[in-house]
Amino acid sequence: MNFASKHASMLEESLSDGSAPKELIARLQEGSEMLKYGRRGKPHFRQFFVTHDCSGLEWRSPKKKTAEAYVAFASVKAIEMGQKTQVFAANSMPSVAHLSFSLLYSSQQDGIVRTLDIIAKDASQFDQWISGLRLLVPSLWSKEALEMSGSVNAAAANAARRVGELSHCMLFGRVRDG
Repeated sequence: MNFASKHASMLEESLSDGSAPKELIARLQEGSEMLKYGRRGKPHFRQFFVTHDCSGLEWRSPKKKTAEAYVAFASVKAIEMGQKTQVFAANSMPSVAHLSFSLLYSSQQDGIVRTLDIIAKDASQFDQWISGLRLLVPSLWSKEALEMSGSVNAAAANAARRVGELSHCMLFGRVRDG
């Protein structure tokens, strides 16, 4: 089974909460309110959602243009759990560290690695977003992640690492119509 068909078949399997990945992605496209930490100022609630074409994460911000409130999944290098970034260190909230995560990504404007630091409202929301991001972010499609969903050979896993340019629409199709 090639990588694209293996990854597409993951969408048909059930997640730990019994839902199918396509349903999960549709929920993430509808959006969730979570606490966003910024480099300046205090944390604030924002509506986060996966874009219609599954290419990135957007949030609503009254002061930013859409392009400034967007992270392309292809630019994400890693997801870090907890409150380990400099941004979190400035206003840490240890009581919700277990609901916190950061996307480490390369800025489209200057190529600098930045973080998008987020705290989910509860464990269910945290689990949904982490599960969804693991499906949608190409850099997270490691051999180990693919093996957790079934057997895959090393050649397919290595190919998976090289196909970051694969279109999410090819793999996932249009999850949400409209």
